[in-house]
Amino acid sequence: MKSLDVDTLAKLKDGDQNAFEEIFNGYYPRLYNYASEILKDREKAQEIVEEAFINVWEYRSKIDIVTSLKSYLYRTVYNLCLNDFKHIQVEEKYKIYLSHHLTDYEEDADYPLSHLIKGELENAVSVALNNLPDKCREIFLLSRFDQLSNQEIALKLDITVNTVRTQINRAIIKLKNNLSEYIPLISLIIILLR
Repeated sequence: MKSLDVDTLAKLKDGDQNAFEEIFNGYYPRLYNYASEILKDREKAQEIVEEAFINVWEYRSKIDIVTSLKSYLYRTVYNLCLNDFKHIQVEEKYKIYLSHHLTDYEEDADYPLSHLIKGELENAVSVALNNLPDKCREIFLLSRFDQLSNQEIALKLDITVNTVRTQINRAIIKLKNNLSEYIPLISLIIILLR
């Protein structure tokens, strides 16, 4: 690894924000172009690269780079892009599956189980959302329900895009944890509707 990378990385591990900014400013444009080429979506590429840098900052003390900082950053962005592809594929598969199987039952008034399950899930999601910290909930709702981009939310709330991204990630983690007990219920829906 180059001595410049070693020095900068050592400063980063010590929490030096200037070292982080140096890394961010030096690599962001190239990583953004790289992610854009993979994803073919500029906004998603920006989110992925921002997430990569958020991870670098949050886990700076644990980073162990053997080859080079550049390789580490490119590999991180590449992995996040792959995760995004996998997430989209799974999401699309289940949207199609559930829309095909649930639509008939939701419209059928003689199928009370679907109404009960739907009501329970809606209540659980509502409770989980209400348990989020106020600012975190506000940012998450603006993103997911009002469909605002990270930049639009940042402008609206007068905060940085990184803060928006961090708060959305925290909300998703907390929601996953708070709703984890409902995964068997969702699996039951799928089994019942086969």
